[in-house]
Formats: sequence, structure tokens, C-alpha cells
Amino acid sequence: MCEERLSRYNTMSTQEPTIDWETELPLHREWMVQIARARLGDLHVCEDVVQDVILSAVRQNPRLDSLSNIRGWLYQAVVKRIADHLRTRYRQTRFIDELAEREPKPVLETGWHWLLAEEQRDSLATAIKTLPDLDREIVILKFAKNWSYRELAERFGIAERAVEYRLVRAKMQLRAELRKLSGDDHE
Repeated sequence: MCEERLSRYNTMSTQEPTIDWETELPLHREWMVQIARARLGDLHVCEDVVQDVILSAVRQNPRLDSLSNIRGWLYQAVVKRIADHLRTRYRQTRFIDELAEREPKPVLETGWHWLLAEEQRDSLATAIKTLPDLDREIVILKFAKNWSYRELAERFGIAERAVEYRLVRAKMQLRAELRKLSGDDHE
């Protein structure tokens, strides 16, 4: 079996072996998802993490000395991507909390008005959390940090039209979620 996998190696003109990631990655996908699931729990997020690692492997095409190094490299890549995801999620949660605290509360806002304002902030935070990770990050950077479409496109490596589309879709999803949270689902 090891000989079969070794035969999958392509050789370049310098005789430096390169890995055929197209055949190697499916062999490792299942355990990579298990590692991510043990740390993150959510299967959809785990799939995204593993997909990011796979894309990274294909893009970087790291030169490894042997096939035995693939598993170690992939393990490290999965762990680093999990840490990145957790760091991003923590920052987003902290930013939403800071945004809610920073909002000025008028002195006259008492009783019923205060309660409504608090419910609106809570509903918005809840609705934002339902967005997919990338859309949530785009919405936060666009509306809270006032980033341009160009800045967002460069940050996420997508076209400006894709940023625009994601924002429109996210706003529609937020409106629907806010209607659902407020009980106005009949529109």
C-alpha cells in the first residue's frame, strides 16, 4: 500500500517529490473532521474548517519529505484553523457585546422605552449570530467598522460583487430573523 501511495508522487525536473493532494486529501478527511468536531462541536463549522485546510494544502502545495509527513502537516493545519475560527468567533462576540454597551442610553429612556430598546439590541445580536460566519464578519465590518466593498473583498479574497451579494443576502436574512423574533412572521 505504501508503494502505491509512493507511486502517486509526481516528480519535478529537480527530482523533488510533490504530493498528489487530489488523491491524498480524501484519505485524511474523516479524521480531520473528527479532530475539528472534538474541539468545535458544530458539524457545519467543522466541515468549513476542514475545507479551508484542504484549500490551503492545494494552494500552498507544501513540499514534504515523505508521505508520512502529510498527516502531521494536516493535523497542524487543522489545529491552527480551529484556533483561528475560535479567535474570530470570540472577537465577534466581544465586538457585538461592546457595540451594545457603547450605544448611548438617553437619560429619559426609562421603563417601557428602555425595555423595548434592550429587546431590540438583544434581538439584533441574536439575529446576527444566526448568519454564517463569513456573512456575519462582513456585516460587522461593513456596518460597525464602515469598511468599503473593496476593503472587504481584499480581506476575504472575493470579488466586490460577491461582497455586495453577501450583504444583500445577509440583510434579507436579518430582516426575516428579526421578524421571526418579534413575532411578525406573517409578512
